[in-house]
Amino acid sequence: MYHYFPLYIPCQGKLFLIVGGGKIALRRLRVLARFSFRIKLVATIISPEIKALAANSKYENIELCERPFRPSDLEGVNYVLAATSDHDLQTEIAKLCHDREIPCSVASDKKLCSFYFPGLILKDDFVVSVSSQGQSPAATKELLLYLRQALEEKHDQD
Repeated sequence: MYHYFPLYIPCQGKLFLIVGGGKIALRRLRVLARFSFRIKLVATIISPEIKALAANSKYENIELCERPFRPSDLEGVNYVLAATSDHDLQTEIAKLCHDREIPCSVASDKKLCSFYFPGLILKDDFVVSVSSQGQSPAATKELLLYLRQALEEKHDQD
C-alpha cells in the first residue's frame, strides 16, 4: 500500500518559506523559482549562489532575509522547507508548522516531514514527478534520468 499521493497544487500567489541558505536550500530554490510561488528564504548566512539566483531578474518572486528564523516568519505562509544544518531548529520549525497546519518538508529528517519533494522533470509543458516515498533516492534519480532521456527523444522526433 502506498502512503503518499502525488498531488499537483496551485502555486500562483502562494507563499513558500525556505529556512536555510546552503546547498539543499539552493537545490530546492532552483526548482521552486520556476513555479509561480512567492518565495521567502530566511537564513543566518545565505550562500553567494542563492544571492545570485535571487538577483536574476527572471526570478522576481524571491525575497531573501539574511537573519535567524523567527516564528513570525510563518505568518501567511502556505508551505515550508526547513533546510538547515541545525537539527534542533528544524525540529522546532516542524512542530510550529504542525501546530499551524502548514505543510512542512524537513530536508534531513523524513520523520518530521508532512510532505516530500519528488524528483522533477520540467520540460516544455510537462511536469513529471517521481518518488520512492523516501526509500530509494538512487532509484528515483535513475528513473528520472531514464524519463528525461525519453522525453528528450520524443521532443526531438516531433
